[in-house]
Amino acid sequence: MDYLLFTYPNCLKCEALKKKLVEAGTAYTEYGLTQTQGKAKIREFINVIKRDETGAIKLPTLIAHTQGKAKIREFINVIKRDETGAIKLPTLIAHTQGIVRAVINTAEEFEAWSRSKA
Repeated sequence: MDYLLFTYPNCLKCEALKKKLVEAGTAYTEYGLTQTQGKAKIREFINVIKRDETGAIKLPTLIAHTQGKAKIREFINVIKRDETGAIKLPTLIAHTQGIVRAVINTAEEFEAWSRSKA
């Protein structure tokens, strides 16, 4: 599994998540969103990143993904649902970078997600 971390300078939540990743021994690639490369890379995941009530991207954003295709039950945690709980269609999950397994925005979310994988 590959982990991509999108951050912003002087972001305390970004630093907390980086610390948690290091403590867990999880290798990741960091992309700063003030850099051209970071801005370009996050566009590859624009359909799955989380946004706040104003529409801004929630930071930090950690994308956990794998290469290849998977069955829908393997990525049930990232699909969107309507008010009745039905899966919104069409739902695009596989993309050029593989399959998104999780979109995580806090150290606490990472810790809970890591425990759920064990």
